[in-house]
Amino acid sequence: NDTATVTDAWLHRLEEQLQQNPGCMVGEIGLCKLARFVRTYAGGKTAALQLQRHVFAQQLTLAARYRRPVSVHCVQQHGILLDIFRDVASTTTNHNNNNDDEEPEKKDPFSRLPTAIALHSFTGTAHQVQQLLEWEDKLRHPQQPLSKKAAAA
Repeated sequence: NDTATVTDAWLHRLEEQLQQNPGCMVGEIGLCKLARFVRTYAGGKTAALQLQRHVFAQQLTLAARYRRPVSVHCVQQHGILLDIFRDVASTTTNHNNNNDDEEPEKKDPFSRLPTAIALHSFTGTAHQVQQLLEWEDKLRHPQQPLSKKAAAA
């Protein structure tokens, strides 16, 4: 599997850097349909975008594990960005795969996300920004119903 081979080596190096530099953040990371990598990847555009999404999710997960903020670049991938945020927030972080024994703080979706997410080069619409804000609010207040606008989206 080319994706695993490509990502495992850099992921290990990134983790080592985070361990050696406790004050650093993770970034710039993100999703970009216009990136040169996407246009020139030997496996084609679809494979490049899949790899980019896989790598991004791993970077977010690693940043969360080490409680680091991230700087995120997003161009023409706004729906995918929110989907990946949702997936990472809903994935268990228990490394022994025993969800019954999961620590209480790991059940909090914020513990599965980086400590802060700074978006830049975000080319999304006001509606997409509203979707991100509604998602964040739902994480903070899971018992509250979504607004009528968010429910219709």
